[in-house]
Amino acid sequence: MGGPPPGFTLVSEVVFVLVVCLAQMLMLAGLAQALVPAVIIGRSFPGTSPGIMAWYSASYGLTSATFVLPSGRLGDLFGHKKVFVIGFFWFGFWSLVAGVVPYAQHGSGGNVFFCLVRGMQVGAGRFHLHLFFPV
Repeated sequence: MGGPPPGFTLVSEVVFVLVVCLAQMLMLAGLAQALVPAVIIGRSFPGTSPGIMAWYSASYGLTSATFVLPSGRLGDLFGHKKVFVIGFFWFGFWSLVAGVVPYAQHGSGGNVFFCLVRGMQVGAGRFHLHLFFPV
């Protein structure tokens, strides 16, 4: 158990680690996207205090972290590789939805699903890293 599969070259290992790191970096980038414009978002809601604005970014991190365990269970049931790859497609779909929302009449909860996807990918990515590179 453990170790790269047969036929895994050094280049394949590097690409594999980079893709998993990219998924984890995108989770942190999403957190930064909630943190940096918090003041601008807060101006659009009357009576917003700095304490309330802190929850904009905290809710992203909290929701992402909450879905790491359920995504691990999904990976156990359906395969961690499938969960990881589906996470990238799901992220692309909700990115498209979030890009269209400013032109729609009503808002959308599309940004919420970014948190779920990040939880899926962090959990599945950690599983693969642990499987291929056991401690």
